[in-house]
Amino acid sequence: MTKMINIRKDIAAFLKSKHPDVNDKPRVWAEEAPSDAVYPYIVYDFTNSIDNGIMENFVLELDFWDNQTDTTALETLCGTVDEDLHRRTVMITSSLSATFYRENRRQIRDPDKRLRRRQYVYQVRVHGE
Repeated sequence: MTKMINIRKDIAAFLKSKHPDVNDKPRVWAEEAPSDAVYPYIVYDFTNSIDNGIMENFVLELDFWDNQTDTTALETLCGTVDEDLHRRTVMITSSLSATFYRENRRQIRDPDKRLRRRQYVYQVRVHGE
């Protein structure tokens, strides 16, 4: 299996452990959520990578979405994920490890005034494979 597939599987499993399906409907999506996604939900995407020969550094963006005016549930979800992801080091395979570092967090206004969005960006330092 390729490095990217292994890393994607790891982050998907991690996020689903923090924000599991509800009524058999997923709340974690790769790249883009469908229009009928159940709120609140998380979208993750690896937007860039740089390989310096010693390690590969990926950029992971997590977008948290909700459709409630009160952002308490959204902020709680962000905090729950970030608390265990920031500075997380994991052995993905016997020869592949990754460490996650939060780079920044943003409140992003959506043109649709009913939606609330938060974005957390992580550097993922990957060694091996």
